[in-house]
Amino acid sequence: MFTPYLVSAPLRAGTPQGWNRLRRFSQRLAHEGTVTLTLTALRDGSEVSPALTRTRALGEVGPVDGGFAATGTTFQVKIAVTAFSARVVLSDAVAWVVAHRSTR
Repeated sequence: MFTPYLVSAPLRAGTPQGWNRLRRFSQRLAHEGTVTLTLTALRDGSEVSPALTRTRALGEVGPVDGGFAATGTTFQVKIAVTAFSARVVLSDAVAWVVAHRSTR
């Protein structure tokens, strides 16, 4: 069975020529049944483990949040709808990318 998924556009955040950290990702969705999403961080084109799995019950509202601690220069997020019982609509998303701290 085909698992529907999408990969976000490269996230433009943090310092443009530095080492950054993807901290958190929040995806808003609308669903008419139960749904399970798997969020995977992509760092510089490669998947970062572990993937985060979030399940929403019928009638449950609110965004799906995932905390990451991936460091790199370019980030994307893969969102897979691994289980669903009715229509699922993905809406806007927010990502928190912070500049990686360094000491002298």
